[in-house]
Amino acid sequence: MDMYETKVDVEQVQPISRTYQYRKVMKPMLERKRRARINRCLDELKELM
Repeated sequence: MDMYETKVDVEQVQPISRTYQYRKVMKPMLERKRRARINRCLDELKELM
C-alpha cells in the first residue's frame, strides 16, 4: 500500500442520521430565534428606563 493511499473500512462509514441532519438545520435557526427574543427584551427594557 502506498503511503498516500488510505484504506476505508466499509463498516466504519455510516450514513448521516436523520437526528444529526435535523439538529444541524434546527440549531442555527433556534439560536437566531433565541437571540431575536433577547434583543426584543433588551429593547423593551431600554424603553422602560
